Amino acid sequence: MTRLNSEVLIEVLVDCVDMKKLEELTQQIKTIDGVTTCTRNGDSFYISTNNSVQSTLKRLESMGQKSILRGIKSNSKFLQGLDFGSGVSILEGAGLKGVCRLYQINDQELALDGSVSGLPSSATLEINIHANGNLSDDCKSCGDVFKSLSMSGKFGSFVTDKGGKSDFLLVTDRLQLPEIIGRSVVVRNPVDLRPLGCGIIARSASVTDNTKRICTCSGETVWDAYNKTTL
Repeated sequence: MTRLNSEVLIEVLVDCVDMKKLEELTQQIKTIDGVTTCTRNGDSFYISTNNSVQSTLKRLESMGQKSILRGIKSNSKFLQGLDFGSGVSILEGAGLKGVCRLYQINDQELALDGSVSGLPSSATLEINIHANGNLSDDCKSCGDVFKSLSMSGKFGSFVTDKGGKSDFLLVTDRLQLPEIIGRSVVVRNPVDLRPLGCGIIARSASVTDNTKRICTCSGETVWDAYNKTTL
């Protein structure tokens, strides 16, 4: 599993109502390397870990449990008094589908925790924060890589597998989460800088702040939506 330099607290919802199985799962999670505490309230688990969020969700899936991230919380001073705990960007492009979660690991470091598919196989690609949260002209209207006197939106690169997929964790000490909400994440070819996909960075809940189980716009449950996105 990919490790963070500090622990974060995540809230995960699982698709299970059997009390015995839920308690067994609690004990299983506690044995995962990198997990320091795990508590439960019904079908919601609160996990303190220095593993990346994506690797934790993958580990739960390997245990046979459908799981949905509900919130992320860190002790960073930059998030005190704010009504969100992290950022999320749904990436789309010509074939590209993916999600990037952005969260403060601590006061110094910001993580970009991503999972993507539909990209060129065995390719090294660049991913950065761009200045604008504007998709009116696809990724072209996202503007240049974000830059200020003290900050840089350059995160770095990741490598896809033969199937064009990648799970990755990139960390920077040159950004703070509140400064990038409403901007965009862009994946591009580092050779010709051609954008392959992008998404606006939206606010995402902290731990215990997200109680939604049914989408008011469609009437779907969170598990209906989960099943659609994992087909």
